[in-house]
Parts: sequence; structure tokens; C-alpha cells
Amino acid sequence: MKEIIKRWYDGEYIPPKNDANSTLYFVCGDYKRHWTAKLARWAVEFYMKEWKWALGAAAAVISFVFLKRI
Repeated sequence: MKEIIKRWYDGEYIPPKNDANSTLYFVCGDYKRHWTAKLARWAVEFYMKEWKWALGAAAAVISFVFLKRI
């Protein structure tokens, strides 16, 4: 299961397109990711940068929702 999630999160590796007749050779490829993996990456990156206030805001919203039900 861990391997499936890792493959989804990393995406499919797309090697560079090199011309066979050229003297230049590009070694850097790119990853084609599913839109849900892009969204997950964005959410993780956002949380890692803004965790100080995001954690407090999420706790406040969750507390408000649960207190509203009481």
C-alpha cells in the first residue's frame, strides 16, 4: 500500500526529449502528476510553511463546530 501511495504522490517520470543528431544531451526529466497529487503536494507545502497559524485556525474551527453541536 505504501508503494502505491508513493507512486501516486511522485507521479510518472517523463524523460527529456533529446535529439539523436544533436551534441547536446539533457539529463533532467520531469514528473507528470495526477491533479489530486498536485493538490496534496500544495496542501502539504502550505502546511509546512504556515503551520504556526494554520494549526491554531484548524483547531479553532473544529472546536467551534463541535461546541455548536452541544
